[in-house]
Amino acid sequence: MMAGLLLAGALAAAGCRQAADTRPPASAPFAPTATQPTRHILDSRAEYVGPGGEGPEPAGLTEVRLGWFGPQDPPDGVGRNLWRGAVLAVEEANRAGGYHGRPFRLVARWSTDPWGDGARQASELIYGDRVWAVLGSIDGAATHIAEQLATRARVAVISPIASDAGLTQAGVPWIFRCAPDDLHQARVLARLLEGARPAALAVVSATDHDSRAGVDVLIRHALPGVRLTAKWQLNIDVKQENYSPQIDRLRDYGADAVVLWAPSAAAARFLKQLREHGGQQRVLGPVVLASDDFLRAAGPAAEGVMTVLTREPSAEVAPVGGGGEGVKTRPAALPAQFEVAFRARFGEIPDYVAASGYDAAGLLIAGVRQSGLNRVRIREALAGLSGYAGATGTIRWDNGGGNVREPLPAVVRDGRVHRLATSHDH
Repeated sequence: MMAGLLLAGALAAAGCRQAADTRPPASAPFAPTATQPTRHILDSRAEYVGPGGEGPEPAGLTEVRLGWFGPQDPPDGVGRNLWRGAVLAVEEANRAGGYHGRPFRLVARWSTDPWGDGARQASELIYGDRVWAVLGSIDGAATHIAEQLATRARVAVISPIASDAGLTQAGVPWIFRCAPDDLHQARVLARLLEGARPAALAVVSATDHDSRAGVDVLIRHALPGVRLTAKWQLNIDVKQENYSPQIDRLRDYGADAVVLWAPSAAAARFLKQLREHGGQQRVLGPVVLASDDFLRAAGPAAEGVMTVLTREPSAEVAPVGGGGEGVKTRPAALPAQFEVAFRARFGEIPDYVAASGYDAAGLLIAGVRQSGLNRVRIREALAGLSGYAGATGTIRWDNGGGNVREPLPAVVRDGRVHRLATSHDH
């Protein structure tokens, strides 16, 4: 320990001396130096080249454990639908013989404090329950916890719905992200705004990790790409019950369009209060506004909200500007087999959250069947499953393990999410 500290101090001191010694005198002319071309971390594939992939499978196992780092039945419903989708995938796999006759089993652990007790629960899942891979979690913050622990333990993590690009842009080979990232979603919203050309655009953002990350790429990258800027940015707290102060400011500002980026419960609460206060602004937001949890909580206030689809829809679309009388639309359909199976099992129509849980578990099951019971080989198998055809559509990895599928513009009509027609459909 002391040797490491001394070495670190010596290197730091050497770095300081080098910086001091190599500065040119004030009178020295500027001389440009040759530089290497800038390379992006995703220019090369994230790979693991260490040990651990050798050796036979362990003997005497009676089941194959897959970890689930997330809630099973939370009040907000997101974890519940993820869990249900994953359960359905496991049950189908077990009816088909499991893994060489041994059943798959989801082992769940969770804490509402991911940076505190959550880290302990994730560690227990990996080291105590000895799962072969981890599915989770419900948001970017909790998934970062699982990623950090899994990287040290050399076990693959597959993230079903977190859209934080930072998960898969750090060169970590153990993480795979099924959802299109924030930038891809923000660009769809920016193109929708480009067509409307609002005169006074406001961004309303919650203060949680995922909302801040999404709004950051919207403001810094997506809006400038269509020559738009947000005139105002307002923050809301996810625990706030009364949003009158922010809504009054939107009215005073004269905002005619609002990008709302917040978790489903807070977004629904804000939207309902906005409409109750007479606010008729065009409202847009990321895929969380397409979740069943948001639609149920927002009710009629969600009518006309523009969002994105992260799953492949049917061929039937709704025209931009609203579905007037005589316009035929129907909800974007999940693959029929999954939808029928989910409704038969749980008595509800699945949303993109349920489909994402189903696909994430399906990928882990396919990886185990292809690689055998070895954590390193499971990671390698998952990397090779790019192009996987799931309930959400085709999942194709970039070099960091992030899904590159483009989301589609969508609108809420009659309590359901429909794909929006664009110029590419004609």
